[in-house]
Amino acid sequence: MGLRGIDISNHQSAMDVERVVRENDIEFVFILTNDGTFVNVHFHAQADAAERAGAIVLPYVYLRPNWAQTIDVHLSVVGDRYGASIVDVEEGSGGWAETYAAHQRLWAAGQRTPLVYFPNFYWQRVGSPDLSPLKSGVGGHWKSWYADSDPRSFDDALSRVPGYVWNDNRGGIPVSILQFTGTGRLSGYGSNVDLNFFPGTRTELAALLGGGNEDGDMPSLDDLKKMPIKLHPDEGDPDQRPEAPFEEVVSFGNKAAWRAADTAVANGIKLDALLGRDPVDEAELARQLLAQGLNSQLGRIPDDQFAALVRAIANENDRRDRLRANADLGKLEAEEHGQ
Repeated sequence: MGLRGIDISNHQSAMDVERVVRENDIEFVFILTNDGTFVNVHFHAQADAAERAGAIVLPYVYLRPNWAQTIDVHLSVVGDRYGASIVDVEEGSGGWAETYAAHQRLWAAGQRTPLVYFPNFYWQRVGSPDLSPLKSGVGGHWKSWYADSDPRSFDDALSRVPGYVWNDNRGGIPVSILQFTGTGRLSGYGSNVDLNFFPGTRTELAALLGGGNEDGDMPSLDDLKKMPIKLHPDEGDPDQRPEAPFEEVVSFGNKAAWRAADTAVANGIKLDALLGRDPVDEAELARQLLAQGLNSQLGRIPDDQFAALVRAIANENDRRDRLRANADLGKLEAEEHGQ
């Protein structure tokens, strides 16, 4: 028993969604509307295709610290097509203050939020906040847990998930759906896709996605603003961490988001310049990527260069490890500064 699902975004713009859903018995599809102010222009076409194939469709929004703008963009994309949305909280999303405020804004707009995506590593990074204030509007946790990053079929990847992964009840919100790989392989599509599983029937899934729990009261945004936010999430006893008012934390988060955006633009320009060379020297490009902190942008590398570049980066990392082991740090530092 159980239902197969996928989540897709602009990264799967080349996917024949209708074919993939049909050929792989996909029962539900979560589709990105926007990442901050970046809009997935393929959202409605992807949703149309998934629905034609008979899948249950729900939109999700990648939260950024400019939470009000992020949610407003999401609402403008969704329009009146769907009455429920998922908030995706992960790397670069901000913390608990932004998470709760984003849900409040969706609730105020009449949107249900049946699930929340909040990976454990990021939840811990932002201070392991109590999620119970979301419980009245959020019925389940859409959890991520990967056994590895190897490309695998649906059944192969799912078979590697241990039972304990489902035992995660943060803030009284149980795990309802599991995203168990980001490198899934499906018939009809030759690249990576996130795979998900719901351990129930289609009727049960439809009921879950129709709304959140009915128990408890949702505190207002004014009440939330009175709740101090814990700082320094990675340091010391949580009960001894200093606190700051909601407004200060949100202000800081918004400034951090703009700094991160500026850095991303600068890195993109550097990477474009590196890729513009003809021919591309994978070994040299690997060194430049590592030196400039651009390794995370490997997804922008053309497919025909990707494997060679990954090998070159692995070799370069091995070379650097040897230099460090031999205490030749001066040479390594000179190389990284182009000397």
